[in-house]
Amino acid sequence: MTRYYFFGDDLKDLEKEIDRLHQKLTKFRNEAVEILARRDRGLDTEATYNALSAMYNVFDKQLNELSRVRNHAILATLPKTGEKRVCAGKNIVVKDLTIGKTLILNIRSYWIKYNDDNKVSYNAPLPDLLMGGKVGEIYEGIIGGARKKYKIKEIL
Repeated sequence: MTRYYFFGDDLKDLEKEIDRLHQKLTKFRNEAVEILARRDRGLDTEATYNALSAMYNVFDKQLNELSRVRNHAILATLPKTGEKRVCAGKNIVVKDLTIGKTLILNIRSYWIKYNDDNKVSYNAPLPDLLMGGKVGEIYEGIIGGARKKYKIKEIL
């Protein structure tokens, strides 16, 4: 069975997203009932109903996937401050040796709601490549469809 590790705030975000999708699907169901009632009064509602059904199916699929993840979620604890290996819960500084750019990554849970320049999931390609690494080590792999080389500069 696949397990998905979450820090507390990310798990709360996941639960909020699941609630948001539940509310959206309820709204779509209510709108569908209204559309069917208009159809019963002889109004042409087929195109509107089909569009609503398509949107419902998209959100229902998202809800099912996030619910599956939530059902297998495990609350993780943040690593100890002295941990000197790349792991979830750590901020790391890496240098892309291919282009010379330095990146700061905040390695987070399996699923994250807000993705800014620094916050990444532990299962994203770059953190996955660097996981378990130490300062000074160099890792090479395919990231974004291109062969890249990264050096771990600092683990915060």
